[in-house]
This record gives sequence, structure tokens and C-alpha cells, in this order.
Amino acid sequence: MIPDPLKKTIISNLKKATKNADEVLIATDPDREGEAIANNLITTLKLENKYKRIKYNEITDEAIKFAIENPLEIDKALVNAQKARRMLDRIIGFRLSELMKKKVKNAPTNPSAGRVQSIALKLVCDREKEIEEFQPILYSKINVLLKNELEAILYLKNNKDFEDNTW
Repeated sequence: MIPDPLKKTIISNLKKATKNADEVLIATDPDREGEAIANNLITTLKLENKYKRIKYNEITDEAIKFAIENPLEIDKALVNAQKARRMLDRIIGFRLSELMKKKVKNAPTNPSAGRVQSIALKLVCDREKEIEEFQPILYSKINVLLKNELEAILYLKNNKDFEDNTW
């Protein structure tokens, strides 16, 4: 982690506060961002052997007590997911956002293109293209029930008999 120069004071204060602590409870959000922040705190503050990772989804005495009594390990899969998301944002989102700023000059706000909205837009555009290129095909089915209870069925595509290789 490369600390923001403006945050060095905060990091320095946290290091002082945790230096002589026997135990540090880390209770960042229980999502991938929170897990990455927790991991960065452990590394930056050198807390390897004196931290407890606690997670809770509600701010109640019961939930917090349960979390403290049942600490967890850092979920490296979530940390890695956050790193991958951050890289994708930089590779896709930042580059597309710069391109959009150049192409969309008079937008009321700064146009941006995140990794999720860019992919969603591509899916919508691909589907729209499929709809525009759609060629309707007429299918017909004729059922005939004969007196001797035999049934004849004729299938037609574009009002033509199906060829043998279509079955």
C-alpha cells in the first residue's frame, strides 16, 4: 500500500495508538473493500500477531459481542477480489473515461465509463443489434385428424416443406 501523503498523519497516529496495544480489533465493512482495508491496516500497522478481524452486519450489542467472541481470519479471496476489481477499474474504466471526456465535449457532468456499466452497455448494444438484424421466419403447422384416427402433421417453414436435413 502506498499511503496518500495527506494521510500520513492518520497512519502515524494509528501506529502510535496500536504500538503498545495487546490486541487490536479490526471492524471494517464485511465486503471486499472492507477486507482489503483490514488487510492494509494489518500490514501498514504491523499487526500480524495482535489483531482480531471482526465482522457484523448490524450495530447491536448482541451482534458486536458475537463478532468479538468469534473473530475471523482475513479472507484472502475477498482481498484478491478487491485487487482484481481495482486493476480492472484502472485498465478499463480509467481509459474509457478519458476517451469519453475527449469524445463527449458538452456533457453536463464529466462522463465516465466504469467496468460494470461498460460491459452492461455492450450487452445492451449487442442485443439491440440482434433485434435490428432479426429476420422473421414464418413457421406453420397443419394437423389433420383422419376418420380412422390417423393423424397427419405438416410442418412448413416460410410456407415451404422442411427439407430432410432440417429434422
